[in-house]
Amino acid sequence: MHPARKKHIRYNRASAGLWRDFEGHRARVMDLLCREPTSGGALCVLGAGNCNDLDLSQLTALFADIHLVDLDGDAMDAAVVRQGLSPGRFTLHGDVDLSGFMGLLDEQPTVDTWRKAINDLNLPELAGRFDVAISVCVLSQMGHTLAPFFEHDQAAGLELRDCLRRRHINLLGELLKPGGRAVLVADFMGSAGFPKLSLCDDADFAEVVEEGLTRERFYKQTTPALLHESIAGQPGVGNLEAEAPWRWVMWPTHFAVCGFSWRLVPE
Repeated sequence: MHPARKKHIRYNRASAGLWRDFEGHRARVMDLLCREPTSGGALCVLGAGNCNDLDLSQLTALFADIHLVDLDGDAMDAAVVRQGLSPGRFTLHGDVDLSGFMGLLDEQPTVDTWRKAINDLNLPELAGRFDVAISVCVLSQMGHTLAPFFEHDQAAGLELRDCLRRRHINLLGELLKPGGRAVLVADFMGSAGFPKLSLCDDADFAEVVEEGLTRERFYKQTTPALLHESIAGQPGVGNLEAEAPWRWVMWPTHFAVCGFSWRLVPE
């Protein structure tokens, strides 16, 4: 197993018990996800992991068919049990590489090979099946995995992260039925790179986030502006809405998070 994958699994194990820490963040995710009434439809969650940002019980009251997708299947198994629910109520898809490039990490691929792996990512068994599909803070994780491989070729790294962002957004659309709703939640700034995030109170948070964006202390693949541009540029996007950034505390780190929702407009 490549060290990057081991790191992802270690991170999940270390953060599995942080349900209370995620409370404010989880409330924002669930508000965005459940804002439009749904009765008995199908939901797909990309990057479900420990499910600490999801109230699975609330989701079972809204959706008849719930699919959870992640690289770490054991984390999802444990999450369902931890929230006191029956595993049979969910369809879990573990060992799913949402980046397309995890199989390349032990090799020395060319930029073209990286690009092809990202663009060729496909989930045909899930395509066109869902009323709602959500990606929960997994896009930044994939970007962080990719970045160290291009420390000496920043231009190629930025190009591939742009490719990854667009492919991931497109993938959300591919999961939907015509008229379905996509939701993208992404962290785009952390206090490790911009300490003022953890020092400001809630009243000043928006102003501090703007300062961080101005000073370019953000994750290069998931800024609100880049995400908005990438979503709006996809075919069939309608009713695109953006949320005001919010704080996600995973002690000792504070993150700034943004959210978007849109509809897949039938052709």
